[in-house]
Amino acid sequence: MINILVVDDDKSFITDVIAPLLPPDKYRVFMATTIEAARNHLHDRDFQYVIIDLRLTDNIDDDSGMILAAYIRAFQLAHHIIMATNHATLSRRAQAIRYLEVDAFIEKSDLQRDLLPLLKKINAQQDGIEVQRTSLTLSLSLGQPITYHSTGRIISSGATSTNLNLQIQDFVRWGEIARTSNSEDQPLIIKDIGKSLHDSIFSAPQIDEIMNRARGTGRDQVIVKLNMPAGMLGVPFEFLPNVTLDHPFSRFISGNEYIPRNYPISPPTMTTILKGHGSQLRILLIASDTYNPIPGVDLEVQELAGFFETKRKEGFPLSVDIYSTDEATYSIIQERMRCNEYDIIHYAGHSNHKIDKPMESGLFFHEGKQRAGKVEKLSVNALNGLLKSSSARLVFLNSCWSSAASAPENTISTDFLGLAHGIISAGIPTCIGYRWPIGDNHARLFATDFYSNLLETGDPTLAVWNARSNLRTAVQKPVWRSVILINQA
Repeated sequence: MINILVVDDDKSFITDVIAPLLPPDKYRVFMATTIEAARNHLHDRDFQYVIIDLRLTDNIDDDSGMILAAYIRAFQLAHHIIMATNHATLSRRAQAIRYLEVDAFIEKSDLQRDLLPLLKKINAQQDGIEVQRTSLTLSLSLGQPITYHSTGRIISSGATSTNLNLQIQDFVRWGEIARTSNSEDQPLIIKDIGKSLHDSIFSAPQIDEIMNRARGTGRDQVIVKLNMPAGMLGVPFEFLPNVTLDHPFSRFISGNEYIPRNYPISPPTMTTILKGHGSQLRILLIASDTYNPIPGVDLEVQELAGFFETKRKEGFPLSVDIYSTDEATYSIIQERMRCNEYDIIHYAGHSNHKIDKPMESGLFFHEGKQRAGKVEKLSVNALNGLLKSSSARLVFLNSCWSSAASAPENTISTDFLGLAHGIISAGIPTCIGYRWPIGDNHARLFATDFYSNLLETGDPTLAVWNARSNLRTAVQKPVWRSVILINQA
């Protein structure tokens, strides 16, 4: 028996129009006339289909149906969503299908003719395919059991029977040894570090069982999130074998001081982002070629600007501001960083990280236009202060050392353990950067792939995973393991 939930503020439309169309020997129909009633049903049982009226009130600007669809996708509460309406614009339809994975829009006047054929078509397309991935969150705390929580296809939660024993300082040091080792030894060192991390985390029987069960459902990827204290940022979890490449992977920093001020970019929220601010995704591109010239950063920003312009012409609502090295002065970028005008900030240039003094980490800019004057450093402390008033949802530092983090035991001050730590501490939901130096061409390749996937999926975790996979295919060196995604979603 297939469960279908129909959500419409007109109860008679459900009982008199939709319900009679669905054979009772095959479909069990549940009704809701409000979002609250729909949520109660969704948490009570599993639904193969949810049919939602776009407007659940008489207000012509009402978007409550889309809000409910976002809620369903955020908590993976149903397999398929169909929007029944006579009011959806083409742009709203496109956003719902792209980011909320709405299967179809159907005109209410066409329901009697089209509903059953549509259900059969969706069934045929999905025959034998599991449409839900498993999302697995592991919460790490030294000296405590690892707690696990999985949603989607595999639903499970609990705690391991053993406590987490992780020597943070040693793993940070081993990560540095891997970076400085020769090309022959580096893969072996990374493999040994990854195995030690795997044995500490993923070898627990409960976690291993979830991973194995999820792999057998038809979708091989498990979306893995490690929830950790900031002190673990320097641990090279990206070295985990068969995790960061085989599965979408992100970090989450625990603690009230890291609660985002803005909604993160994600599939359920992308439609909300595009609906506000004049229905545009607002992007700031910055190039800063300072000491040790890297002309590729200006080329990168030009290429990204061209990519976004192509997408804009295709109908994607984008607004892009570009600052080349000649324009990106220290004072101008400070003003741009603190303003409330961007969803994404992308920086291509130099950054540094000092293991023993991470508070001295920073980004670099010329003092004046046309590369005049001295080179000024925008410290992590100053960057944190600027971003606290920013509307940014994602900051991508496409620069060396941008996500490097020190072990707290090795530092004089633990206010910020690195640039990425400072960005997340400012309330920015998502930060992307690199643990190690990365070549010009590799950085451009990764950035282009990331944004292409982000606009396609609306999900930074999936976008990083796809771009990481492409980088690994294109480059023999393990630079793809250098990418770090912190996502407070």
